[in-house]
Amino acid sequence: MKHIILITHLLGLVHAHYIFPNLIHDGEVTEDWAYVRQTSNYESQSPVMNASATQIRCDELGSPPYSAGIRQVIAGETVGFRVSPSIQHPGPVAFYMAKAPKAHTAKTFDGDGDVWFKIAQEQPDFGISQLTWPSEGRTELSVRIPQCIVAGDYLLRAEHLGLHGAYNMGGAQEHCLYLAVASAYNYETVLPSMRSAVCVWVRH
Repeated sequence: MKHIILITHLLGLVHAHYIFPNLIHDGEVTEDWAYVRQTSNYESQSPVMNASATQIRCDELGSPPYSAGIRQVIAGETVGFRVSPSIQHPGPVAFYMAKAPKAHTAKTFDGDGDVWFKIAQEQPDFGISQLTWPSEGRTELSVRIPQCIVAGDYLLRAEHLGLHGAYNMGGAQEHCLYLAVASAYNYETVLPSMRSAVCVWVRH
């Protein structure tokens, strides 16, 4: 069962200093933006600070159709993303997916609407003296592509939520990346939306 992956990536606006421009798959680290939608902050590397802004979906540079390529993967495989330079703040990593409507492909879908469902979320380490996040300091993130999802093009959103400024209103920082996947799975599934679900979701 083959899946097509187009990685698109979202980051944002202020002072967060890292982006996710590369796909890691089948032992290969791809060139910058080869399978990732180039973001408007590719030079500043700053985060999305406003969770209500449309940038939280995909802070892409330009307009659809986007130029990032399409990658084929097998259901159940793990794909990864290179962080540039590294995750520099404490906070959880989470992965979401969204299926492109019939009128769109991965290259034209902007991720609008209640279409996102969570497939994985990082858990903290509870130490003796403090809580820590395994992703802090890492240069790569990875997630297993689920095995039970209907055929079609998908976006995969890899989000890092920086909590170091979360004591202020609007201080939490979000860094997001997107991946579009086409699956050969043929059974419709009722998916929990990004707004209503906090569970880990798996697909193939």
